[in-house]
Amino acid sequence: YARYDRTSTSIGKAVLTSQVPLLDPVTIQARASSIVALAQSADQRVQIQKLLGETEAGMKELVEYAGGAKLYSEITSPFYLPEWRYFFPGFFTYLNNTPRVLDSGVALSAAWKGVVLLNALALSGVFTEFLASRFVGGDFSFAMALKNGPGSIIMRHSPFRSMDDDMLLTPAGLARLNGISYRDKVDLLSAIYYERGVGVSVDPSNRTPKAKAIATLLTGVHTGWIDYVQLASFKDAITALNDIWKKMGTVHVPLCKVARIISAAHELAGRLESCNETYLSQKIYDALEHLEAESLRLYEILSTETFARETDVYSRGRVLVAHRWLLKEWESFKMLCTVLGELDAIVSWGAVVAEEPQAWSRPEIADQLILQGLHHPVLPFKNDGGQDVDGAPLIVITGPNGSGKTTALESVALAAVLHQTWGIVPAERAYMPIYGTIATSLRALGTVASGKSRFMAQLEQLDALSDRIKAARGVVLAVVDEPLSGTVQDTAGKHIVEWCKKCLSYGTATIMVATHCAEPAKIENAVLLQPEVIEHAPGNFERTFKLIPGVASWWFSDIARRDRFIVWLARLEGRI
Repeated sequence: YARYDRTSTSIGKAVLTSQVPLLDPVTIQARASSIVALAQSADQRVQIQKLLGETEAGMKELVEYAGGAKLYSEITSPFYLPEWRYFFPGFFTYLNNTPRVLDSGVALSAAWKGVVLLNALALSGVFTEFLASRFVGGDFSFAMALKNGPGSIIMRHSPFRSMDDDMLLTPAGLARLNGISYRDKVDLLSAIYYERGVGVSVDPSNRTPKAKAIATLLTGVHTGWIDYVQLASFKDAITALNDIWKKMGTVHVPLCKVARIISAAHELAGRLESCNETYLSQKIYDALEHLEAESLRLYEILSTETFARETDVYSRGRVLVAHRWLLKEWESFKMLCTVLGELDAIVSWGAVVAEEPQAWSRPEIADQLILQGLHHPVLPFKNDGGQDVDGAPLIVITGPNGSGKTTALESVALAAVLHQTWGIVPAERAYMPIYGTIATSLRALGTVASGKSRFMAQLEQLDALSDRIKAARGVVLAVVDEPLSGTVQDTAGKHIVEWCKKCLSYGTATIMVATHCAEPAKIENAVLLQPEVIEHAPGNFERTFKLIPGVASWWFSDIARRDRFIVWLARLEGRI
């Protein structure tokens, strides 16, 4: 499959490379129809691959998000309301799934540190106001203290600084100071005393006592300290807000990518529907409906504008709700992602067929195996006519090593797998059954530890394969490559004949056997094939890798030609 991988997503690659043969002819035919249609429409393929590429980031984020659930929970947990076990747990659960409530919770959490500091400063400011009233004279008022006590520089009555110095301590000037806080009066008086000198007033006949002047200066210093701490509290609040902004962003960004899966799926379904690919579009719609039915809340929230783009302006509450639901319901995305992976694999095959349209065809479902112009799907395509295989219960391929027997068997077996996974085969024309079992026999080796010779191990393997054919349901394709190789030909041939007859008696199998032995070719009604090997001159051979009718009699009877072929093959492979 690696040779034909044109997928855009990791899930599409996984679907392409791990697909097993299907038994449903409707699905097989629908896939084949989609592949052929997409192969003929380059524009559609490009647009679909672009949308699939956009879902790849979301698919990766989905897996990583589930794996990093603990980290994301630590980031978001401070913003949820405590779910009290014994006091209205349902009510608090509802609040924790309400974006507006959680938006407020995020805002309060961001400002909480500043709010606590401001409350402390307010108490300190009230105490400072009380001291100031003692220094400048007058009745202390809690109303005035609570109004102006925190010492906010925003509420500082700075216009009074523009008064002329000569007016500040006159009865008229003091009258203008009525109605502002004592601290503001202290602020103004301390500035004058600082500028004119301690114990000095602008009015020579009314000198201020030194103790009162010093106390006023100290009160001004205290006011300045409160203002400084208040500014620091604002800075802390802004820092906390910025920190929360960044932390929420680390949750928002991956959720945007996950949400893109939903929007891209809708776009893909609509595009496929417009080009009459109902099989694929309906599967996507079904997967979206399944996601909506399984997790309606998650589906609705991820479909909102909050997750339409990666931006700094979004609802933090929706992020928190989506996070909580995604951790609970992220497996609901699996069906949708699997369907998109299947679409990706089908688009990949469409691109392959478009590259070599003459190399692929849609097989027709029939009772017998008939292949015309078959090519090995892994080898580079050559327009040489390929192989022809006519259906029969038993097909025996004879010939020497290196002539192409194994290549022929692999071509048929891979064609059967491709037919029942994607509905296309590398052949000019094909008629194939729906196989319930596709079985092969690898070359078993004996070991000293097992106490079995190679011959015994291969016999056991053949017995296991015949038992599998007997127990199988439906039609069976059995591909056996050089059974009992390395054994005396007469003995090996006898056992192969007995095995083939036993398997044919079950009446459900098509058996293809590649062998060096002549005896299997004598089985009645067996179709006999051989790889074509042409000797242009003594010792100068050509392998076409085509199957032609008949038995490779030269291999069994013409010893001189057989020796010449072995020497030629050894030189070709660089052995001698």
